[in-house]
Amino acid sequence: MDLWKITLIFSLFILVSGCLGEMDKTSSINYDSDYYGNSIGGGFAEETRTTTSSAMDFSQKVAQGERVVIKSGSASVEVVQGALEQKLVELKQLIATNGGTVENIRYSSTESSKRYTLEVKVPPTSFDSISSGLQNIGTMKSLSTNSDDVTYEYIDLEAQIKNLEVQKERLLAIYEKAETVENIIELESEINRVQTRIDSSNSRKNFIERQATKATLNINIYEEAPIIDKTLILPLNDAINTLISALGVGIILIAGLVGFAIPFAIVILIILASIKVLKKYFFKNLKIPFFDKKQ
Repeated sequence: MDLWKITLIFSLFILVSGCLGEMDKTSSINYDSDYYGNSIGGGFAEETRTTTSSAMDFSQKVAQGERVVIKSGSASVEVVQGALEQKLVELKQLIATNGGTVENIRYSSTESSKRYTLEVKVPPTSFDSISSGLQNIGTMKSLSTNSDDVTYEYIDLEAQIKNLEVQKERLLAIYEKAETVENIIELESEINRVQTRIDSSNSRKNFIERQATKATLNINIYEEAPIIDKTLILPLNDAINTLISALGVGIILIAGLVGFAIPFAIVILIILASIKVLKKYFFKNLKIPFFDKKQ
């Protein structure tokens, strides 16, 4: 065989072997911590722990001994007839002046009243001011308030979150050194479980902060419908009912008489026609006063 052919075959063999080697290298799974950390570590190791300044201030106040109290209440106010819309405007002004916001508003009406129901968020310090200001809107029919001290729950949540964060950091450190697929999968599952608990605790903590920062007040403002004297309506209703009943009885009597008179008249006509025929053909000389006089 020529030398150039041998050289060509040997070169092709080396080229094919190199390609197969690269394919095997790229298809193999690299479980290096840097590589795998970029794929899922972004969800754990690089998770941003953003905390708003207001939340930090809230935690600092609690650490300094301030109580965490969730205030809520409800009020019912009656206004004069025809002034509901104007009083609603005054109520909104009262809420805004005291730093509150109207989160939800509903309108309803019945035969006896018209009303607006407002869900209001107000600073706890303005809660009493708005409650007392409602007396200038109308007549206070009811007022109830509730204060729920959740300081211990809030402190416990903060401790839970800190402990879970430490636990997650330890798991991430072990995760970076894991070498087998089995260990990596187990660590991923445990890290996800811990992260879920962190998210749940943070969610509850944020909810408490929102509720404690803004108290909830449900206000029902309404006006009664004009009073109608029912003593005048009842006799009129009785008279109308009596008239309708009398008309019904009269119609029934007329229908009964007509129903009886028509068959009776038909019988009389048949009898008279029969007598006339008999007299004409069979009893010509018979004197019947009624028929002879008519003829």
